Amino acid sequence: FAARALAACVMTCAALNSVKDTVKCLTCDNDALVTLRPRFRVGTTTGFQDEPIAGALKMKLYRRLETCAVDWVICPNDGAAVAAMLNAGIIDMVMTNSEDAAMLTLAARTLRVCGTFDGSRRVWHVFQPEPTRASARAHVGGRPRKLGVPECLSASLVACMLQDWDAFGWSLEPPEIVVIPNIGEGLKALTNTGVIHVLIWECSEKELRGLGNLCRKAMEPIVAPWRSHAFVCARETLHAKSATIRQFFSFTDSLCNEMRTTERESFETFIGNTYSLTAQEVRRWETAATWTCSADVDWVTVSRPLEYLKRLGVLPEELREAASVSKTLRLAPGIRLLGGPAPTPAQVHSLQREKAATSSAIGTPTAATAAIAGDAGASKASDSCGDEDDIGEGPRL
Repeated sequence: FAARALAACVMTCAALNSVKDTVKCLTCDNDALVTLRPRFRVGTTTGFQDEPIAGALKMKLYRRLETCAVDWVICPNDGAAVAAMLNAGIIDMVMTNSEDAAMLTLAARTLRVCGTFDGSRRVWHVFQPEPTRASARAHVGGRPRKLGVPECLSASLVACMLQDWDAFGWSLEPPEIVVIPNIGEGLKALTNTGVIHVLIWECSEKELRGLGNLCRKAMEPIVAPWRSHAFVCARETLHAKSATIRQFFSFTDSLCNEMRTTERESFETFIGNTYSLTAQEVRRWETAATWTCSADVDWVTVSRPLEYLKRLGVLPEELREAASVSKTLRLAPGIRLLGGPAPTPAQVHSLQREKAATSSAIGTPTAATAAIAGDAGASKASDSCGDEDDIGEGPRL
């Protein structure tokens, strides 16, 4: 009996010590607290274009966010792979270029744009060959017909912008777009073989100085008018973690403000060392954007890329013949679409007739229903999680 009592006392002491260590761990160790928070997995690429959020995730600055444990997931530069990761739940939300976000939501009906980020926008330079340096086969006069662009969707959309501006007389006759694998091949095709007549490229300051000796800048640098990035997530994530998404946006705004004030020196050192940039280049990049997140989406960010994608013929077959680009927008439920053209009176009357016909079909045609038909049709928003929860032109009435 004495031996059993002694063993019970030993086990009790061991249990008390274990509880004491556990309580101490939970109250003092941040790692243990993180495990108790719901996880929120955010995907970005490792490139400079996704800074400063990619850097903040890499340095684990989101550990101070008390409502959730933010994990960083490195995503490939492959839209199909990113869409599969979102639908499979491997990541909860991805931050990508606005152009790629449009393609993601069009390719997968389960994905929605849930916010935007105003980061540093890509700067594109337009080059033509120097008449004194160009070979006999290079194009140096007349109207250029062939445009060289890198292997990315953003450059092709910039080519559509040049067509809208009637650059080089392209508004009536669009140029032939030639995809160039690298800047070396582009210079050879521009100044030597004459395969292309104009070249669009995103260059660093060092590359720009070197290109100035071989070709000339045809115009001022081009910057797209829409926000640099958009956040995309699946519908299941929206319904399960909508509050977490908004808390992530709010914390990101305060974190970016710290990077520009109290933590500016350390963050500039991190960016300069990571991407081999000078202090002047880092400061110039830092002041080129506001670094703000928003759960609201402006009209230009979603509509202009869609219009250009339709012009390039890369939209899915079922969306190419859509009467309005706004019918193809896929935004998160409850999100506000800022700006954009208001519908014409003919569109308002069409909405009223459509609503009245729907009410008659379900057997509840009343005077009150007919009176508010226009308002009900105009306020159609993405409140549900079905396949038809796309934002139309109504919310801007």
